[in-house]
Amino acid sequence: MANKLALVTGASSGIGLSLAQELAERGYDLVVCSAGERLQTTARQLRGTSVDVLEVQANLATRDGVERLWKQIQSLGRTVDVACINAGVGVGGLFSDTDLEAELNMVELNCAGTVQMAKYVVRQMIG
Repeated sequence: MANKLALVTGASSGIGLSLAQELAERGYDLVVCSAGERLQTTARQLRGTSVDVLEVQANLATRDGVERLWKQIQSLGRTVDVACINAGVGVGGLFSDTDLEAELNMVELNCAGTVQMAKYVVRQMIG
C-alpha cells in the first residue's frame, strides 16, 4: 500500500517545517511549498526519510501561485489525505506607519490564498 499524501504550505521554517517533519516521521509522502529559498534545503532534509517529497516553490499570496501548486499536486494523480495550510506572514507596527502593500500581501496570503487552497483540497477529498 502506498503512503498517504500530506500537503504542507509554509514548510520551509517554523511550524510548517515541524509539521512536515512530523508527517514524514509518520510515513506520509509530502508536498511541501514555500515562496522562500530555504525550501530546497528543507526538501533535501525531508528526503532523508523513507518518504517521497515534492517541493513546489510558489507565492501563495497570488491566485497564480495557488494554481501552480494545485496543478503540481494534481499531476501526482493522488488524493491529499492531510492538508496543513500553514503559509502566512504578519506585519507589525502601528497601522498608520506600516506599508500598505505588505498588508495587502498579508491579506492575500493569510486569507484569500488559504481559502482558495482549502477549496481545492476539500473538493478533492469529498469528490
